[in-house]
Amino acid sequence: MKSEEQRVNDNVGEGEGKERDTRSSEVYSSVDKLPESERVCNSKDAQITDGHYFLKVAEGVVRGIEKTVEQEKAALAAVASDGMTEEVRGIVLAAIGKARLLVSQKIQQFKGLCHKNIAGSAGEEFPTTNEDLAGFWDMVSIQVDDVNNLLKEIDSLRSNGWIEIAKSGPEVTTGRARRKPAPRPATNSSNKSSEISEKSKSRDKITQKMILERRKAMKKSMKTMKVEEINTDKGSMMEIKI
Repeated sequence: MKSEEQRVNDNVGEGEGKERDTRSSEVYSSVDKLPESERVCNSKDAQITDGHYFLKVAEGVVRGIEKTVEQEKAALAAVASDGMTEEVRGIVLAAIGKARLLVSQKIQQFKGLCHKNIAGSAGEEFPTTNEDLAGFWDMVSIQVDDVNNLLKEIDSLRSNGWIEIAKSGPEVTTGRARRKPAPRPATNSSNKSSEISEKSKSRDKITQKMILERRKAMKKSMKTMKVEEINTDKGSMMEIKI
């Protein structure tokens, strides 16, 4: 038979065990009540900036740009031919063209790199790493910000009745009943589009150069590591022979 002291100790131990079980159930219950996004953020694999992550980011940016472009196109179509100046119309068309160019070329190219990152194999000679994607997206983000700023300016023009506010003073330029300007070469949208295309090509070259340099540096680093491993193995073998 158990002594009084043993029975007391057993009861205390049982009570502590129940208390631990209760605390554990409360912890698991509180975790289950968290939103799924918060639970994922607590895991070790949370917020991995790989191809899957950047694809979602790029698709969100594309949706936002395309939605704004469609709104501005509809607003532009609703304006009568004499409702805005040719200069303002050229600014609007150039901004829309630049937005489309960004979506159809640069972001599309970035999506291709994301898919290459996702499907990459361990033995690939020039894999597209997560670091490559991050560096490329940094460059794309500059152009995204530029396009978003242009679209905001277009939205401001639309809110102001397609009247461009002169930057040098309080005077405004309207398209209604103004004197015919002196003849000048046609510049507007065609020249602006060509300038946009040239700038885009220049940025492409810079981005590609950065990626190539990064890949070369990584490849050089891997070769150095292999040489060090070989030297270490040779040193170990010499010690064994001695």
